[in-house]
Amino acid sequence: MAATLDCTPSCCATVPPTQVPGPEGEGGLPGDDGTNGQNAFTVLTSEDLVLPAAAGPVTTPMVVTVANSSWMAIGQKLIISDPNGTDWGTFEVLTIPNSVSVTLEWLDYTGDVAGLTPLASGSQVSASGTQPVLSAPLPTAFTDNSTGSPSNTIAAGVGVQTIEIPHTFIGGTAAVESVTGYVMPYKFKILSWVFVTEVLLVGAAGSRVANLEINSTDVGTVPSTVTIPIANAAVGTVTAGTAVAGANTGAAGDSISLEIANGGTQFTAGSGTFIITVANMDTSDAIASLAAHIDDLIAALT
Repeated sequence: MAATLDCTPSCCATVPPTQVPGPEGEGGLPGDDGTNGQNAFTVLTSEDLVLPAAAGPVTTPMVVTVANSSWMAIGQKLIISDPNGTDWGTFEVLTIPNSVSVTLEWLDYTGDVAGLTPLASGSQVSASGTQPVLSAPLPTAFTDNSTGSPSNTIAAGVGVQTIEIPHTFIGGTAAVESVTGYVMPYKFKILSWVFVTEVLLVGAAGSRVANLEINSTDVGTVPSTVTIPIANAAVGTVTAGTAVAGANTGAAGDSISLEIANGGTQFTAGSGTFIITVANMDTSDAIASLAAHIDDLIAALT
């Protein structure tokens, strides 16, 4: 028990117990220190090392003397660089005759130069890796005869082209189709269309209205039309159609038709051309896929 002490009023009334350590428990003893490792590095101590004049790999053994070869292993790749680090060669260890010599095969990796200026005594020797090997040769580089301008951004106009449909007004106001069931050879999207007057339009004041169809469905959620007024009789006049929004895509094998609707004012003469702007979606999709895969490749290599 703790003993009571004579203290002034400011002192503690008791003495805390003294903590006495118990006996040390039994346990494993520390292990022995491990053997010191070796640096995977040495230097040439022999005469200058000259790489063969012909492209490699060269299997004829090249025997060199080094300060220490005990850290090397048969089959290991080595790089030997001159003291300035400007020239080097890559080799594979074939045999290790003793602790200060090694027999090498020159591998002719990228950066190695056939007939290289001798690697002098004192050149540095260290471990290297295996140069990656492609599963197949790279294709021949493209020769670009397109006269286009290379860019990191794909233009919005890729795959956009026009279809031209001529029409001659010969009188009457009955419905007539300028083209019926023209089969499209590719997936497409109709973007816009216009009528260009080419021969003076003749008739009373008024107009005729044209519309487009994909198969038998009007183009545009709100059908897009071109209204051609006789006031636009002058040659070269461009009459724009209303905006094309929705219901404007088709698959390869679908057809388009262009109809001059029933009614309106009789045009007794005159002609022009409907110009329809379409996107070849097969082309656009192919470019988009190529771009996505190239971006994936760039990401994988960076």
